[in-house]
Amino acid sequence: RVDVHVALLAIPYNLLDRVRLMVKRNSGEVLGEDFAEDITMTLQFPVGSLERFQNELRELSAGKLKAEVIETKETIAKTI
Repeated sequence: RVDVHVALLAIPYNLLDRVRLMVKRNSGEVLGEDFAEDITMTLQFPVGSLERFQNELRELSAGKLKAEVIETKETIAKTI
């Protein structure tokens, strides 16, 4: 079992592909995407990986974007 953060992130459409890659690179998972004026992504990260993702996101967006943690829970780790 591993502790994970579930977070929400609203981004402009032009950043979608880059943010998806950043999520994967930081051991995260996209749980959902809601396409409206912006894209609201529901993301899940192991607790230790979220900060690294936040730092990359801050750099990408010149400090404008930050994922908001809405839940921290324990989950069963996936084996690859």
